[in-house]
Amino acid sequence: MQFRTALNLLGIPGLWAEELAACDVSGFPALLERIKALPARQRKHMTEFLLGRWVELDPVGGADLLESTRGHQDGDLTDFLRHWARVDSPAALAKAEHCGPTQLSRTLRDRAVLDPEELLQWLGQRPDLNPITLLDSGSDENRRAWQRLSEQDPQRMLAWSRQVPEDKLNHGLLQDLAAALAKTDPEQALAWAKSLKDTARSHAALAGAAAVLAASDPERALQIAAEMKPSGSYDPAQLQYQIARKLDLSDAAEVLGWVEQLPVSAFRSALTKGMVVKQLEIDPAKAFALAASLGPEAGMMHFIEIPGGMATSPEAARVVLEAAAAAGNSSLRETASKEALLRWMEISPASLADYLRDRMDTPLMQSMKEHLQAGLGVQQMRDGAADPALSEITKFTHAAFVKELAVEHPEKAIAELDKMEDPETRRELTKEMADNWARYNRTAVMDWAAGLQDPVDQASAWRAAAAAWTKEDSWQASQWVAGLPQGQGRDAAVQAMTSEISRTDPDLAWNWALSMTDPNLRSEALSVAALSWRMKDPASLQAVLHDPALPAAERVKVMEKLRATEVP
Repeated sequence: MQFRTALNLLGIPGLWAEELAACDVSGFPALLERIKALPARQRKHMTEFLLGRWVELDPVGGADLLESTRGHQDGDLTDFLRHWARVDSPAALAKAEHCGPTQLSRTLRDRAVLDPEELLQWLGQRPDLNPITLLDSGSDENRRAWQRLSEQDPQRMLAWSRQVPEDKLNHGLLQDLAAALAKTDPEQALAWAKSLKDTARSHAALAGAAAVLAASDPERALQIAAEMKPSGSYDPAQLQYQIARKLDLSDAAEVLGWVEQLPVSAFRSALTKGMVVKQLEIDPAKAFALAASLGPEAGMMHFIEIPGGMATSPEAARVVLEAAAAAGNSSLRETASKEALLRWMEISPASLADYLRDRMDTPLMQSMKEHLQAGLGVQQMRDGAADPALSEITKFTHAAFVKELAVEHPEKAIAELDKMEDPETRRELTKEMADNWARYNRTAVMDWAAGLQDPVDQASAWRAAAAAWTKEDSWQASQWVAGLPQGQGRDAAVQAMTSEISRTDPDLAWNWALSMTDPNLRSEALSVAALSWRMKDPASLQAVLHDPALPAAERVKVMEKLRATEVP
């Protein structure tokens, strides 16, 4: 009954519980094949249940059968051995070794993560096996295995590492092993890291040791990070950032003291920005003041990772917003205010509405209006409706919702466009949606454009599709544009295409521009092509400008544009 209940919670029909209970070992292979017809999530769980039951009843026979019928590298055999190792690790490891290096490495990896002490005892009886050699693919799963073994017995891992050529040692392994060594003997860890001949590998190990030292000896950790220098194509910036993240940056005065001793560099900038961001959790007003006083030293803060401890409650968000309102304009002020508002919206939309009711006309909240509407758009997409009080205060309209919907779900936004009563708003949204959508699915935009009845809307969609396709393959794009019917939509597509190709092929862009029917758009496109042509080959441009076939009105407009952009 409990098993049936568990299956129901996973969305698996209860009859599978009866099938598994009634089946004996001889029927497991056929049942395993039938399970493959289930949806992916259900298949995964049912396979786990079946293999676990099989191991319980006949581990040797099950492993032999899967090996003989499915092959040494089969995923079900891997899962079977994983289940078996949890019941009888030595027997499962022996079978995995018999199946070959792939199954042995998979089983070793699983045991290293789940029970590294037991695995080390087993490996102690097998001096011919080196786990570093067996787990050498560099995947995240292998790194977790190395990490667990290093934490359990760093000295044995160090001994194993010395049996492997240095160029075969993975950077992640080196970093994790150095960190494990540094917890008991920092000097040994640093000496070993410095003994590595390859600069990148040496720095990886130094970073692991320095990250541990960051808590007990931050100045030494900083010194190690500062001494990391680029070498050839190797850039140590990521390792320096990992060390910086381990440092306690809550004492602004202390961090500024560290920073003053470092040369101007990406690492120094990372420390400075990290200190400012940390202050957002402790004292937002101080964070904004520091960002303003440091100026360029603080760097651009648009893309910082706002700390999770900031704005965890309406009161914490209010503190951030009050400090931001009193601070000068800065990218940090914008980013922190946006995050505080959106987190508050998730925590308690009603109290946020009360807070904003008399503040939406302030400069800060006016600058945040689009972000608030974006948050309400996400809320409506997720919940089916946006908070009515916040919608009224921020003037979150149906148009604003469609705008947000178009970013993530353009197909759904299309249906909403038909509900727009204001034609100008609909056209504006159609253009914006076409531009965004075409960046990752121009084919869908082309199909959509083919069915649009409004010529202005169709022109917007074709312009976006042509621009996106020309960036990918200008020849294929030109073949598509050539097949479009003459009119506003084709002109828009040609204009987008000529804008892209004029930089490299101004003569070709010129000829395409001549095929446009709208005189104003044609003159604009000809002028864009002429500007590039003048830089590439002014003599041939003059020839085409004085071609009798070129209408006089076009010649005048293009030459006026060229004269207006001449450098004195």
